[in-house]
Amino acid sequence: MNTYDIIVLIQIISIIILSVGAIYLIGNWRGKEHTYLVLFCLATLVNNIGSLIEITEHTKEQMLLGTKFAYTGKVFIPLTFFFFIMQYCQIEIPKKVQLLLTVFHISIATLVFTYPHQKLFYTDVEYSTDGLFPHNDCGHGVMYNIYTASLVLYFIIITSVVISILVKERRKKRRIQMWYMLICIVIAMLGLIVFLLNLTGGYDTTSLAYAICTVFMAIALTKYDLIDTIELARNYVIDNLTLGIIALDEDDRIVYFNEPIKDMYPNIYNDGNSIVKDLILLSEEKKVVTINNKVYSPEYKTLSNNGKNRGHIITLSDITDSYSYAQLMKKMTEIDPLTGVFNRFAYEYRISEMKKNGDSIENLTIFEIDVNGLKYVNDTKGHDVGDSMINDVAQCILRGIKKSGQCYRIGGDEFIIVLKEGTTDPEKIKNDIKIETEALDRKEYIVNVAIGYATGDENGIKCVEDIERLADKRMYKDKEDFYTSKGLNNRRYLINES
Repeated sequence: MNTYDIIVLIQIISIIILSVGAIYLIGNWRGKEHTYLVLFCLATLVNNIGSLIEITEHTKEQMLLGTKFAYTGKVFIPLTFFFFIMQYCQIEIPKKVQLLLTVFHISIATLVFTYPHQKLFYTDVEYSTDGLFPHNDCGHGVMYNIYTASLVLYFIIITSVVISILVKERRKKRRIQMWYMLICIVIAMLGLIVFLLNLTGGYDTTSLAYAICTVFMAIALTKYDLIDTIELARNYVIDNLTLGIIALDEDDRIVYFNEPIKDMYPNIYNDGNSIVKDLILLSEEKKVVTINNKVYSPEYKTLSNNGKNRGHIITLSDITDSYSYAQLMKKMTEIDPLTGVFNRFAYEYRISEMKKNGDSIENLTIFEIDVNGLKYVNDTKGHDVGDSMINDVAQCILRGIKKSGQCYRIGGDEFIIVLKEGTTDPEKIKNDIKIETEALDRKEYIVNVAIGYATGDENGIKCVEDIERLADKRMYKDKEDFYTSKGLNNRRYLINES
């Protein structure tokens, strides 16, 4: 048996192996990984059949037909191999990039089929009897060189990806699987290099290399569960949860994330570390995160086995409905429905939190505000008009304090303002509120308020209640001065009778 016979026998054996492999893969088809592997196997099968035709024919035209048939599968072998490795290593290729690469490979096949009507891929084809057996020598056009460069780029990318995972991976089974991947990549690269250097006298060694890769993948599939059903089922369930999941190693490096996380964080491939840090911080602070108009609650937990830390997991639960309801309930319990400002409950809660936290009252400033003559307006104009007057006062207060504090309605016509720490001129805020009320032009009433304030650093102040009492005392003094200036108990002044 000479070299030519051995090569023909190898091609026939590879076709048989690929046919069995294709049947096995189609019968156990699961998920994207299997899809790419099935396409890889079928493309390699078509390529090897075409190569067999090419090396067993004896005329230029018949060999060229074999070449064209081979390219029906050949151009898609590196593409599906690339997609399979990237998917298996959980590296997402954008859909637009996938489409662009697919169109590129289809165009290469088209160029081969349409030779000699154009010569972008092959510039010429010459029948040669040199080498191991008669074959066609094909001149290489510009698209051939571009296509070859793309193959080299594919191999560089997937080699770096697999090696980077091997360096980090600690699971024995997973490491064996990645070693098989790396061996397949090396075999495919060697086949391409030998062919490009023309070391085999016209025989396309990439066909043999891809066939060997299929054998190694078959071993990995059957012996080491390259894509075992349990793992696929687990991934299917995890990917179809609304729960976002990120698995981390002991050093909080990402080792896995499911499909919902990809939708939440499309940039996780580039900014994974910063995203993880932010989510851990939010979990520790018991805060939520809003993504695409949905509210998620992040949780950061330790994964342990027999008391040993095996890493961590971050989960993001969709709490949009419950959170929205909770916010509504909070608003209903803290917001005054008439004026839209905070209510007595919100004020008392804030003060109780200050006391519980032991916050200093030295820089605490509290305003007490009362609407002058509201009862008289209610009695003479009706409660609807009185409510309108109360709402006007609330809006005047908000415009007067701007962003310097928070306003609370604690009674019918009573308001409290708590200034933010660092606000140094309460007298200006008092005057601004007075200016706002005096500027109102209402047909049925004139808005006027009594204002008093006190600060925690004043003499004799020991607690919040002392500040409230002093502010209240000063508010009543302001009210008394107002009525005295208009005539004692002259509440008719507040009715606009013009």
